[in-house]
Order: sequence, then structure tokens, then C-alpha cells
Amino acid sequence: MQARTIAKQIAYGRIAIGAALLVKPDLVTGRWVGPVADSPGGRVLAVAFGARDLAVGAGTAFALHTGASARPWLVAAVFTDAVDAVATGGARRSLPTPGALGTVALASVSAAVGAWTASQLD
Repeated sequence: MQARTIAKQIAYGRIAIGAALLVKPDLVTGRWVGPVADSPGGRVLAVAFGARDLAVGAGTAFALHTGASARPWLVAAVFTDAVDAVATGGARRSLPTPGALGTVALASVSAAVGAWTASQLD
């Protein structure tokens, strides 16, 4: 698969996750952080994460469709995914085990794939 195709998939996936977090934050974050997802503070953080992911995904997609460099957007995505993995891993004993493990795995793989993809784009 070509790096540009992977970059589009990263962008669209991030847009979808961001939109889901904006519309139904507890559905996405409940498995990740547990009951705190239903609290007002948990919802605020989930919506903020949603806005972040939606913006980074939209920026990546826009760059890819207009011929601008998508690399800075992908690097931003790699950074946020790496932070998600490290922060979740650090708090794993306080989080639901399946959600913590899944988030660390997904965020780590996303960061690695994003880093490779960014390195392959002009």
C-alpha cells in the first residue's frame, strides 16, 4: 500500500474518531477510562480530544487533497498518539484493563504507522 493511501486512511479514521468523541463522548471513552467518562470533567476531556482528532484529521485530509505537505499534520498525529499511549500506560493500574491495553496498543501502532507514513511523503 502506498504512503499516500495510508495517510488518507489515517486522516479519515481520525476524523471519524474525533466526530464520535464530539457526538457521543462516553461511548468512546467509557471503555478507556471507566466510570470517570460519565462525569462532567470526563466529558469535557473527551470532547476536547474529539476536537483535537477531528482537526488533525481534517488538516491532514485537506493537505493531501490540495497538494500541500501532509507531513506536519502526520507528525502532530504521531505526537498525540504517542502521548496517548504513554499517558494511558502510566495510568493503567487505575483504568479498566481491556481499555488500557487496547488504547496503548492502538495508539502505539498508530504512532508507528504514522511516523513511517510521514517519513515516506514528500
